[in-house]
Formats: sequence, structure tokens, C-alpha cells
Amino acid sequence: MGGQTRNYLVALDASTGSVTSWNLSALATVSSLAMSGNIIYAGGYFHTVDGQTRNYLAALGASTGHATAWNPNANGRGVYSLAVSGNTIYAGGDFTSVDGQRRNNQRWRLPLAMPQRGTPTRMALSIRWW
Repeated sequence: MGGQTRNYLVALDASTGSVTSWNLSALATVSSLAMSGNIIYAGGYFHTVDGQTRNYLAALGASTGHATAWNPNANGRGVYSLAVSGNTIYAGGDFTSVDGQRRNNQRWRLPLAMPQRGTPTRMALSIRWW
């Protein structure tokens, strides 16, 4: 990107389009980003971000350029979409548990409400068969 190596995550200057110094690396596809305050939430197909184990979900410091301690540890095949409202993060994807709590059957897509700090809670289920 702009002659600089960036792995699945990049920050660009909004005015110039130039790559910024923010350089977090994921080891697989990042499919969704959402921002709240100074934290960028990432969802995707990765297991590692910034050298830290983060299964499909990660919180990244917008100014620090490092993964935070937030680690809900999803399993399954990935997180496709994220949204933030207040202190809750909503994740949609193909996963069966988050933070050790079962959330659905495999091969179903499930929105999930997750406090930015705390325990996930179940949302309405939307089924999508593969």
C-alpha cells in the first residue's frame, strides 16, 4: 500500500490518501471495522493481530497502534460484520461461541451483543445456511 507493507489493516490520511505510520498487522482477512472513541474494533477470519492471539475479533488502539486486552475469543469460521452503539458491540458471522459461551449452531449466522467490557448476550437469530 503506497509502497509500504501492510498486512490486512491500513490507516490512510483522509486528506492525502497517504499511508500513515499506524501499522497493525493481522495474519488473515479483516472483513469489518467499527470505531468507538479511540478504539477500532476489527472482525474477520484472523487468529492473530499485532502478534497477539485474537480469534476473529480484536480491539485496536487508534492512536497507540496496538491490540488492547479486549479478547472475546470467538470460534467458528469468522466475523463478517460489526457495529457499535453506546457500550455495546454487535457482531455478525459464522461462530458458535464467544467468550466461552455458546451462541448458536454451526453454519448459522448470529448477531451478538457484546458490552465493550463484559459478557456477551444473545440477540435475535438470523439463519443462513451454507
